[in-house]
Amino acid sequence: ADEAGIHGGTLSPTQMFAVMTVEKVTERQFARGLSPQHCIRRESGASGFDDALRIETSSLQPTGGWGVKFSQQLKATGGLPPYHFQAETLAPGLTLSESGLFSGRITSGGRFSAVIQARDSAESPRQVQQTYTLIIREDDLVPPLTLPARILLAPGVRNHEYRQPLTAVDGLPPFEWELDAGKLPKGLVFDEQQAVVTGTPVRDGVFGFSLRVKDKRGSVVQAPALIQVLRSAEANWLVLPQVAAGGRWSTELYLTNAGPYAARIALHFRSGTGGHWTVPVAVTRGEDEPESLHFHEFEETLAPYSCLRLRTLQSIEGDRVGWVEVECSGAVRGYAELRSDDLYSAIVPLEKAGPSSVLLPFDNRHNERTAVAVVSVPGGQGNAVSATVWDTVWRCLGSVDLDLKPGQHTSFHLDERFPLVRGVAGLVELESPGGRVAGLALQFSPDGSFGHLPALPPRHV
Repeated sequence: ADEAGIHGGTLSPTQMFAVMTVEKVTERQFARGLSPQHCIRRESGASGFDDALRIETSSLQPTGGWGVKFSQQLKATGGLPPYHFQAETLAPGLTLSESGLFSGRITSGGRFSAVIQARDSAESPRQVQQTYTLIIREDDLVPPLTLPARILLAPGVRNHEYRQPLTAVDGLPPFEWELDAGKLPKGLVFDEQQAVVTGTPVRDGVFGFSLRVKDKRGSVVQAPALIQVLRSAEANWLVLPQVAAGGRWSTELYLTNAGPYAARIALHFRSGTGGHWTVPVAVTRGEDEPESLHFHEFEETLAPYSCLRLRTLQSIEGDRVGWVEVECSGAVRGYAELRSDDLYSAIVPLEKAGPSSVLLPFDNRHNERTAVAVVSVPGGQGNAVSATVWDTVWRCLGSVDLDLKPGQHTSFHLDERFPLVRGVAGLVELESPGGRVAGLALQFSPDGSFGHLPALPPRHV
């Protein structure tokens, strides 16, 4: 309060402390900018052009408490506004605009002097200078300790083993964790030393509690947390109707966990008859990790907001085509890149298994051909998939039963089954009454290039 009064000109200090040095110094330093001039009380109303020009900002203050970020408007009084600011010396990463906006971030520790000059707009400009000293510790370079607004733990499954480490955001380690309020689901415990939730939950539901963490600097933050315990493992299925391996063809699968929970995935490569297909794949889990090879069914746990890439290699069974089923939980999404001779490629999304009808466009009007891949997805009751071809005014160009049992796959050039599609455009309608179907269409040009034709919503929803 006293300091505020001194800066406001309503108080005059009655004491002044000076720190003397053994050796002579050329730079005078003032605690938080308080100089001898602040010891003189100004008379009220004594302002105007004749007032002495002064820099009013007494100290340079970082934003957000701990840290070394600055965004501060410097102020001057007296003289004739507007004022023009410039800096003789500034630490790397800091800037000063002509209007006096001091901003930036210091990126290294040390002692820095900022010499700031202010000039007024009089015909014979007045100028004043002030020196600020910034002492930055290495610890100050670490951003402040934070937690998410709400901590969402990975979901667990009742009567299944569970383990979820907790991490703070920024802050200076080591960290001290504690359960601040509420209770964990029965069967789970919080190891405060290891900052991990472990155990085997015995009840399902959504449970809320509160966590508190403290870092080495003494900063303390608290956040509410939620954990969902499922009655049984929930799984979704993504389907890529065409996978190629060997010869001139390869397929790259890109999977990402777009949610805040860990997600389990399992890839099942299937041959045309629906049986397991042993496809060697090269797996990349991160930018800095080398590829690893897998030759059998592939399973992986994807961390929240992480990605995975799989690339098919030459099959020991020669050139093969088939399809892949991705069994997953959580917010897993993905797409594939079909490649030919490493010259041409097409991006194909992985579709969620489920619809009984699919519409695929085709366009063969410029000497192009359309290839179609069809999968009868397991889990349905239908034993046949019908393919009907329509032109752009919904005239039927032909229909055929593909006789695909659940789990089976086929691919073919459209004009081999339906000669009337040559030179025209239209739609292929795939239907599986009582079952589930997935399909894709690739349009091939005479030069060998090809592209994916995105599926349309089915006619009957």
